[in-house]
Amino acid sequence: MKRLFERKSLGMWSLLAVTLVLATALGGCSALEGLTSASDGNAAAAETTPVASAPTPAPVVVSTPAPAMDSAEATTGDGETRRLDTLSLTYNGEIMADTIVPVVSETAGQIMEVPVAVGDSVAKGDLLVRVDSTLTEAQLAQAKAGLEMAQSQLELATQEPNEVDLEAAKAGVAAAQAAYNQALAGASDEDERMMLAQLRQAEAAVQISQAQYDRIAGQPFAAMLPESLQLQQATLGLEAAQAGYDKLLKGATPDQISGAYAQLAAARAQLALLQRGAGEAQIKAAEAGVKQA
Repeated sequence: MKRLFERKSLGMWSLLAVTLVLATALGGCSALEGLTSASDGNAAAAETTPVASAPTPAPVVVSTPAPAMDSAEATTGDGETRRLDTLSLTYNGEIMADTIVPVVSETAGQIMEVPVAVGDSVAKGDLLVRVDSTLTEAQLAQAKAGLEMAQSQLELATQEPNEVDLEAAKAGVAAAQAAYNQALAGASDEDERMMLAQLRQAEAAVQISQAQYDRIAGQPFAAMLPESLQLQQATLGLEAAQAGYDKLLKGATPDQISGAYAQLAAARAQLALLQRGAGEAQIKAAEAGVKQA
């Protein structure tokens, strides 16, 4: 009985094992068939359904990035914002002015100072160059002197002469005439006697001074004593008297005669101007001199 039960139990376990094996095999087949069907379906769909081509991307406009930025954002045609990597670039350039204005000095001279440097910002009225004004100041003083002289001549030409001016002009003409006559005629006997007397007096002064100096000549520091100075002065006086006497004997030279005549002509012209008054032409000339100065 017991053996019969063992056989039945063994048979049941065997049947259960076979059933599990069959179930597993059937399940694997079903899965494989499903995979095969899916692959076939996808292949069929691929054959029947056309593949859409990729859309052409819209152009992206990217400005040149600033050197300090590492990335930038750009917007595509679809409105999508994308972050683009950028590259920092270094450029070599030269800064140039829009307008070049030449600086020209109105006066010439030596440059003493340049208070600005290349690249400095300057404004109207700023000092750019300091020029030595020594020559300019001298020219200005000369121009002022010329202006004052021209104004004096204009005042003289427009004023009426008075008696004092007329008498002074007449005296000037008389003195110039006498000097010119003496230059032409030469020295008179009286002039010669006077010049000879001065020469003899100078010679006597030298003799007296020489005798006084001889008494102290052997003393120390004799050159510093008063007698030495008196002898020197007497010697110079003798030389001047001798030169004047020799000139008187020779008479006036042609140049001296011409100079005396020029002084006489100028004195006469001044007297004539005062007597008749300045004419219109002379006044205009004086005015032109003032304007030119």
